Amino acid sequence: LTRASGQVGPNTGTRTLNGLNVLEWTGNNCLQNISFAYNQASTALNVAMVVQIDSPAGTQYFVLAGTSTTATGTRMSLRWLNNSFQVLGGSGGGNIQFLSGVTSPAGQPYLLLPRYNASNSSWRVNGTQTNTGSVGTNAYSILQIGHNEVEAADLNGFIAELVAFANPTDQEIMEGYLAWKWGMESQLPVGHPYKNFPPKV
Repeated sequence: LTRASGQVGPNTGTRTLNGLNVLEWTGNNCLQNISFAYNQASTALNVAMVVQIDSPAGTQYFVLAGTSTTATGTRMSLRWLNNSFQVLGGSGGGNIQFLSGVTSPAGQPYLLLPRYNASNSSWRVNGTQTNTGSVGTNAYSILQIGHNEVEAADLNGFIAELVAFANPTDQEIMEGYLAWKWGMESQLPVGHPYKNFPPKV
């Protein structure tokens, strides 16, 4: 990842979570990889992350974007809008809104795990699967973190950590790892395999 042209990049050394440094976004902070390409329709892309939105509802803030075009049906991104996280996907015919299915107010960290895999996609929030459905068949053609495809709607908050992986059987392991590292294990549901102890990773 590198800073987008004209962007200053996220702040470091300004905030912590569980005593650990996080990267803070306050606008004009995008990180990107313009060579990133991934066909999520054929091989699942799981993106586990710890994110906090600072600002109130009514404004949209993008956590990541996987395209650089605004054409209808080309979206592949993750945003926060009206106290809820959602994936914006597409298949050429129209934009798809794939909601997390739970209310997620600003001002607190969330352990998010959307799985991008066409009609086999899912949402997990704080260790609980909250929704399943489709994000469409679009592939990632770029990776931008901290704003949308046209470098707008900048994230206002922080990302503590972001981990991408293909195998969906690793979802609970990754949730356990992130929850215990960032002091969020109390938010895991009863019955989660790593509610009471971290995974051995």
